[in-house]
Amino acid sequence: MWDKWIELYENLSPIPNLFYEIICNRSTRINRFLSLAQAIEVYSLNCRYEMAVVISKERKTGPNYVILEDRLKEILTFLSNSLNLSNEDVSEVAHAIGNRL
Repeated sequence: MWDKWIELYENLSPIPNLFYEIICNRSTRINRFLSLAQAIEVYSLNCRYEMAVVISKERKTGPNYVILEDRLKEILTFLSNSLNLSNEDVSEVAHAIGNRL
């Protein structure tokens, strides 16, 4: 169990640090948003990359070019039942957040 925890923390260590900055109010407004976006990208890259590549191929952006919008769309699709989002809502939210950066 300890080895799994260490492995998880090593692979995803930026995520707790990014949330720590947000929780402690060290980052403000746009920095909070950027920290959240970076946490999503780290999570996607380490845990859900293959699924994001599938969405990237559907957009024809290429298998080696996964943009933030693709990562968000994949994660939101995965969580759509819990968040009560339709496929159209998922696309709109991912596009809106991805374009804000």
